[in-house]
Amino acid sequence: MYISLCSIEQQQKIVDVLDKVENLIDKRQQQLNLLDGLIKSRFIEMFGDLAINNKQWQIMKFTDCAIIDTNMILNFNGYENYSHIGIDSIEKNTGKIFGYRTVKEDRIITGKYLFSSEHIIYIRIRPNLNKIALPTFNGVCSADAYSILPKKDVCNRNFLAHVLSSSVFLNYILNFSKYTNLPKVNKIRSKALCFQCHRLNYKINFLHLLNRLKK
Repeated sequence: MYISLCSIEQQQKIVDVLDKVENLIDKRQQQLNLLDGLIKSRFIEMFGDLAINNKQWQIMKFTDCAIIDTNMILNFNGYENYSHIGIDSIEKNTGKIFGYRTVKEDRIITGKYLFSSEHIIYIRIRPNLNKIALPTFNGVCSADAYSILPKKDVCNRNFLAHVLSSSVFLNYILNFSKYTNLPKVNKIRSKALCFQCHRLNYKINFLHLLNRLKK
């Protein structure tokens, strides 16, 4: 086996560039971690601790705030150019959607759930990974996900996504799957979840805060 080598000087320049890139990546990750911490602290400041409801908000069931949309399609005629979001298309903890392709490109033949830019995509396999996405387009998602549609007049989409990614929901749902080899979120258990229902204007203010922080 032969390896092409440039001069020592060129090798050092390449190493220096790579070191700078890695340093920038590390700094960017630190910024993202700080931003995530800021969002969580502002969430608690505005809405209180979800676990103890220290601000005494009204308690409502999940089903009062959103529905788990079970609009599954089996015939993909007319949906060929829809984006297909699989369980590996959502980054854990951040909810970033990446690396997805179309229904046609993935040659989808099994049932998938429809979603729109108003839905939340919640991957129910291994919920501890917190794979929760807020799509900005229409598409189909894995049958191992829930396509959740918040009720606009009751619950803000971003707010509900934060509830679903919170330790309160995670601890609640893992309690029912801790003895299984592959933890899954159960639809019935999800619908039984109760949490504080905050005034809609609070949720809208929280959305504005998120938009400002992400700019």
